[in-house]
Amino acid sequence: MDLFVKLVFIFISILYILFPKAMWKITYGWQMKEGSEPTEEALILFRMSGALFLVIMGFALFH
Repeated sequence: MDLFVKLVFIFISILYILFPKAMWKITYGWQMKEGSEPTEEALILFRMSGALFLVIMGFALFH
């Protein structure tokens, strides 16, 4: 996998960890009614999936 692609995925993972609400709005918010907000569980899931993907991409970056 190209180094640039790996770095892009790492950046996206960090965004999922730091800004889960914004990432939810980008990925799912447009499908919901106006004024919908993510549940706390959804935000936790976004952070966890971002952290997991960051770990995976960290291993991929150094192998």
